[in-house]
Amino acid sequence: MNPQLLQAGEAITKQLIDIRRDIHMHPELGMEEYRTARLAAEHLRSLDIEVEEEISGTGVVGLLKGKTPGKTIAIRGDMDALAVDEENDVPYKSRFPGKMHACGHDGHVAILLGAAMILSKMRDSLKGQVKFIFQPAEEKGPDGGAKFLIKAGVLKEPDVDAIIGFHIFPHIPAGQYMVRYGKMMAASDTFQIAIKGKGGHPGLPHQTVDAVVVSGYIITSLQTIVSRNTNPLEPSVVTLGTINGGTRHNIIADKAEIKGTARTFTETSRTFVEEKIKALVQSICQGMGAEGEVNYQNGYPHLENDDQVVQLIESSIKDVMGPEAVFHMEQPVMGSEDFAYFSHHVPSGYFIIGGKADGGGFHPNHHPKFNFDEGILSPGAVVLSKIVSDYLK
Repeated sequence: MNPQLLQAGEAITKQLIDIRRDIHMHPELGMEEYRTARLAAEHLRSLDIEVEEEISGTGVVGLLKGKTPGKTIAIRGDMDALAVDEENDVPYKSRFPGKMHACGHDGHVAILLGAAMILSKMRDSLKGQVKFIFQPAEEKGPDGGAKFLIKAGVLKEPDVDAIIGFHIFPHIPAGQYMVRYGKMMAASDTFQIAIKGKGGHPGLPHQTVDAVVVSGYIITSLQTIVSRNTNPLEPSVVTLGTINGGTRHNIIADKAEIKGTARTFTETSRTFVEEKIKALVQSICQGMGAEGEVNYQNGYPHLENDDQVVQLIESSIKDVMGPEAVFHMEQPVMGSEDFAYFSHHVPSGYFIIGGKADGGGFHPNHHPKFNFDEGILSPGAVVLSKIVSDYLK
């Protein structure tokens, strides 16, 4: 345990809760986080931290320099809300219909600012510097804000040697931290399949090419990509989310559209799934006299944790919160995160902060009743501060 760090966290508990609630009441969607960005920048400046604003629109980066030169470590927190109507009955409920912090990014901003508060008082003992990256548009796939911040140079001047990311999960008890070595989250791609047949009268099917029937064969065949074409020990998922075709019950459809998503953990699997989808669609359409077109869009890449960075995270959390606070994730998450872009540029470590209140129920991320135990905010800031200070030693 580290009493001094814990006391520093306790001293800012109320302030972090107030910050979180302020942001929660004023949710902003991806690339619209103007108020949140200003709030972050003002707090950083009050701590005598160098600030750069309006990066790729609403991105904010704070640079805290230690007393002596050394390595640079970055911490990233995402800022955007979701297009969700909040159903929580709380004093800090969203004031804007159709917008809600339903994924905990309000908490991420508060935790990151808390780390800045603690570390700014430790600058004389830091060897190197810390970048605090407040990122827009994590939810705005398929590109996401991380991609644009990297392009804008947030990992440069000074060059970042390692980066830390984190996320609040409401189904994991507060006080628990989940770490994983290696592959952490999946790549997430989207695709649209357009089928063009020949419409006509249902009593004269031989004069038509039924786009709905063609769609049925495509839907069935795409299930074999995972079940029969990929290694069962290498996770991948192909999900078809929507199908639309036809206008009436008594008209054979001339067009149909299928939309879906693919999740993979290697670039080899990612390329294979894309090529297999395209090949199956073309062969089925050709065999049935239809035309098929696949628009495949690469989204976030898979998130790969660096073993040494995760080892640092695990060691730091155990040191400040106790060994019983750290748990290992047995399996990667099939969800995706645009922090993955950072992980493909510099060594990174992404971990989970439990947010479930003791003995209470929970609603999952992106749910209109999503919420978390605010008691995790200051400990989260303490954990980030310990990771940074240990790295810069």
